Amino acid sequence: MKKFAIIGAALLILSGCVVTSEIYRYKNRFDHFYTLLGDQEKQLFAQDKLTELGASIDKKLASDSEFYKKYREVQIYEAITSFDGAKTSWFFRYIILKELNRENLYTYMNFFTPEEQTAFASNQGINEIVENKIQKDGAFKSFMDSMRTEFRLYGFTNPQINEFFRNVVFPEVSRKQVYQLLLALKSAGLIAEYKSPEKNIADLALKLDAALKGNTLDKNKFEEIKKLSGLSKLDTASFLKIYNDFIMVEMDQDAVKKIWAELL
Repeated sequence: MKKFAIIGAALLILSGCVVTSEIYRYKNRFDHFYTLLGDQEKQLFAQDKLTELGASIDKKLASDSEFYKKYREVQIYEAITSFDGAKTSWFFRYIILKELNRENLYTYMNFFTPEEQTAFASNQGINEIVENKIQKDGAFKSFMDSMRTEFRLYGFTNPQINEFFRNVVFPEVSRKQVYQLLLALKSAGLIAEYKSPEKNIADLALKLDAALKGNTLDKNKFEEIKKLSGLSKLDTASFLKIYNDFIMVEMDQDAVKKIWAELL
């Protein structure tokens, strides 16, 4: 038994080292790109103005041989040599930074009340909430400050950090749970009702809660869906409404149709 405990502890430590090493690599990969940018270009990156940033990069590539050499080294390392300036900028914002900060989304969301999580997901009034929370919550302020340093959102304003989480990280983690959510509704015999344009989400939520109440396994699965989506504090009605009104609306509609077709 002691031997198994030692092995388990060793595996846990190894897993932690792997995660730490991966985070370190993402930071280095991003810094290799970011340090090539000028001050104005860094502002464009923070503002998500990647078309303008790309044009600036492409212009420098044509006139600055030293910049070209360093920039191409980054592209070769990332295997994106065919990308122009805009696509390269997109890659570092929407792939590298997203992967670096995936787990930070959950930390960010845990600072929020259910109402604030709803404001975030619906993208309504969240910037005011963030500014107010920074003034009152020292732990939240420290987290936001660490995002601007340790986690590479260099020069981002508070609204820009929120925008990054809402528009870059949140869509991926929440959309990954669409299939599981609809599968849970199907298991409860409610998927057709959820698809109906005439549905009453409040009534539907009551039915789902009643179905989950009698099945601990399904209830735990549903809570895991909420957790993985970043919306762990929402009640069932609010959760279903956010998915119906925002997450699934913002998705590629062909992908949504395929999920419906598979499950109905």
